[in-house]
Amino acid sequence: MMLATYLVIYSTIIWFMLRFGLVVIVSMIFFLNSLGNMELGVDWQTWYAPAGLASAGVLLALAMFAFWCSLGSRSLVGGDESQIA
Repeated sequence: MMLATYLVIYSTIIWFMLRFGLVVIVSMIFFLNSLGNMELGVDWQTWYAPAGLASAGVLLALAMFAFWCSLGSRSLVGGDESQIA
């Protein structure tokens, strides 16, 4: 089971690396490691909830900025298919 999990994770990382580049991989690994260390619970009235939400917002903004930078001049969806042939 662990082998299948690692195979899926690493093949996904390699696909993202080939498709989007190194910037996205670095930000993705940073994002996932940081997300695992945040304190987010189900009770939004606790004293640590605002700090956890702010941290999640900063991490999400950083990941989206890295994704935007990795696209460069390419469009996200579609494009000119006549240049492919």
